Amino acid sequence: MFPVAVYIKSKDGAAHFHNGTLFPVPIELRDIPRLSQYAKIENTGWSAGEFGYWRYCHALPTGDLLIVPGLILADVKRPSKRYPGYSQEWSRDQIQQFAIGISSYALGVIESAQEDLNLLVHDLRALSNAIYNSALEAQSWVEKSNYTEVRKRLDNVIASQAMLKMRTDALDFVGNPASLIQDSKIHAFRKIDKVIRCFKSSALFQRKVINLNGNSFGRVKGPEIFELIPYVLIDNAIKYSPEMYPIEVSVSESDGLEFSVESYGPFISQDEQEEIFRKGVRGRSAIASGAPGSGVGLSLAKKLVEDHFSGNVRVDQEIQSDFVDGFYYHKTRFTVRMPLVA
Repeated sequence: MFPVAVYIKSKDGAAHFHNGTLFPVPIELRDIPRLSQYAKIENTGWSAGEFGYWRYCHALPTGDLLIVPGLILADVKRPSKRYPGYSQEWSRDQIQQFAIGISSYALGVIESAQEDLNLLVHDLRALSNAIYNSALEAQSWVEKSNYTEVRKRLDNVIASQAMLKMRTDALDFVGNPASLIQDSKIHAFRKIDKVIRCFKSSALFQRKVINLNGNSFGRVKGPEIFELIPYVLIDNAIKYSPEMYPIEVSVSESDGLEFSVESYGPFISQDEQEEIFRKGVRGRSAIASGAPGSGVGLSLAKKLVEDHFSGNVRVDQEIQSDFVDGFYYHKTRFTVRMPLVA
């Protein structure tokens, strides 16, 4: 995991030792008595250990302590006890820069996790509010005996609850891909239609319309969370498309199932067309648009399509653009293909 030996002491009292993959320390510098000594280190900075081997302690942004033990420093007297094959010398600056690098990486992980959490909380709060407000409106229409309006509000509650389930399914899959249940034969068109109906209310609120074109009677084989694929692509389209621009979802089948989500969105450069499907990667123009995102959705869709439905997904974009509210938007199409089963 680390090129040099590292002892990490968590703020909750737990501790973990990782021997260096490139420069491991001998057993005499990582036995139980030595690990007990490292556990007692509280102050950051340099300290001398037994036989002239040094330790460096650095505070991580998590609140944990990173201790690099068993060091032979170039600027001090050589250790009084030597171990065969262990002679690598280090400058203080090399070790300090290593610790700073670990700190920077840990900080990046924390910030990324916090951003993902903020987006999740935002989504869950919005869905919770939608369910609550629709229920209140339904209650009001019940008192007026207008059951047509009651039905509409209850449909909104069901749609919002379905969206909530898809959001939590996505979170569960990202955290634990092994949680997938056994594959089954799925009527893909019904799942896509369900996702669109779930999105319609929130899309209209943002002055965006989703149209469904085509049909398919075939089935695909894979886990029941198939709807996460159209969910991600349609959510992406709603997030980035300007107001009053339609989102076209098309479904067809010949040699297999094909469905696409077409909308206007930020420019995707040639070098980004594969990269945006990698976890944590967002296009430069997508970031510049100001729309929130973590770069997880498209990677999730690609993983599901390729690993669980034996298909593929790609993005195509037209060069011609529309200039809306100070930003250039290009017609963008995400296309998914996967085999049908009998």
